[in-house]
Amino acid sequence: MPLLSQSQRMGFVEQQARTSRNVRVPGFLAFLFGGLDLQIEHHLFPTMPRNQLRRAQAATKTFCAQHGLAYRESGFAETYLEIFTHMWRVSRLVGTD
Repeated sequence: MPLLSQSQRMGFVEQQARTSRNVRVPGFLAFLFGGLDLQIEHHLFPTMPRNQLRRAQAATKTFCAQHGLAYRESGFAETYLEIFTHMWRVSRLVGTD
């Protein structure tokens, strides 16, 4: 996900949508994620009970589409491949001494 510099200014909703992503997980895994598979909604509504985040998802997607905001969603395998690839690249930069 993109990192923002201190000079980048944007509204709260845009910042949360731009720097978060949702992970599409199979239903049986969604319980294990405890609502954290819905990062965009979690960041926009941090005090909302986790079991209500999925209900907020449709409205959030619609809002983002109407306002030209990115709404990033990726599959479970794709997300973890991206995370582990990033971690591998960072570990290569650090190296071993």
